Amino acid sequence: MLIKRQIKSTVDEYSNVFPVIAILGARQCGKTTFTKQYIENNLASYIFSHTWQ
Repeated sequence: MLIKRQIKSTVDEYSNVFPVIAILGARQCGKTTFTKQYIENNLASYIFSHTWQ
């Protein structure tokens, strides 16, 4: 089931202005799923993932 994310329009807007966008949030809220879908649908070039410990 695909959930329409409200953040998509904000990410679209910011990606036209900023070269880097950070997606932050609580555990298991859909950050990775949203990012993967966004990259597939918007032909994003790069992603850097870092796990904070």
